[in-house]
Amino acid sequence: MLSPHEHLARPSALFKDMVIAFEADGYVPERHFDFLMGGGRIRCPACQWQPPRRSRWNCVSMGPPENFSAGCGHSWDTFDTRGNCPGCSYQWQHTTCLSCHATSPHDDWYDKGNAPPKP
Repeated sequence: MLSPHEHLARPSALFKDMVIAFEADGYVPERHFDFLMGGGRIRCPACQWQPPRRSRWNCVSMGPPENFSAGCGHSWDTFDTRGNCPGCSYQWQHTTCLSCHATSPHDDWYDKGNAPPKP
C-alpha cells in the first residue's frame, strides 16, 4: 500500500483504473477520451486501419506533404497529443499510417467528420 505522499509522487498509481495518462510535464488526455466515448474512432483514412494503443510514431524529418526537416527523434502515440510532438513541440499536420504507409492529414484520422477540439 502506498502512502499519500507516494501517491502524489506516482499519480498513475492513484488513477490506475482510469483512462488517463501522465507525462513528465503533466496530464495528457489519452486518445481524446471524450471523442472516443462519443462513438468516434481513430482510423487511417486510406485503409481504415485502427492503431492499437501501443502504436508509436517518430518525429523525423519528412518531405512533402509535411516538409519538415528538424525531426527530434521522439517516439510517442501521436493521437495522445493530436499530432503535437512532446519532444520538440512541432505540430504535425500529417500522419503516416503504420499499416499501409499512406500519409494523410492528421485531422482526417478522426472518423466522425469532426476532429476533437484543438488545445
